[in-house]
Amino acid sequence: MKIKAFVFALLASLFVLASCGDDDSFNPNTVPDAAKTVFAEKYPGVSATWENENGMFKAEFVSSDGYEAEAWFSPQGEWIMTDFDFTGTLPAAVTDYIAKTYPGYTVDKNDMLWVETFSGNHFELELEKKNSPDVYLKIKEDGTPLK
Repeated sequence: MKIKAFVFALLASLFVLASCGDDDSFNPNTVPDAAKTVFAEKYPGVSATWENENGMFKAEFVSSDGYEAEAWFSPQGEWIMTDFDFTGTLPAAVTDYIAKTYPGYTVDKNDMLWVETFSGNHFELELEKKNSPDVYLKIKEDGTPLK
């Protein structure tokens, strides 16, 4: 439970700091050594472009299997999450949930992410339906939606 509260607090701080914008004077040498070390351990042999975004350090990279990705780190250099562009086939449990819960909606194939966090992994999807507002869905592989 403490981990969920920690993740919530970190993600909430991302959104609160969003109004601050990017730091155009960012110096990549200010990325914490801990973040660089964790990144190198998680993604060996992969190079990244670092940015300071919304108070967090973000490593943009292409994964070893060819997917564009972003890994997020706290100011202390702790890994928060990584999101990958997803181009594969969604699990049946996910497509079944979408069909039952959002009839007539389709998944925008250009806006699918696979998100890895220390508290669990999930998809982030944009659902579209003509003459209806888009739906943004966070859902686990087993079809369980996240709030």
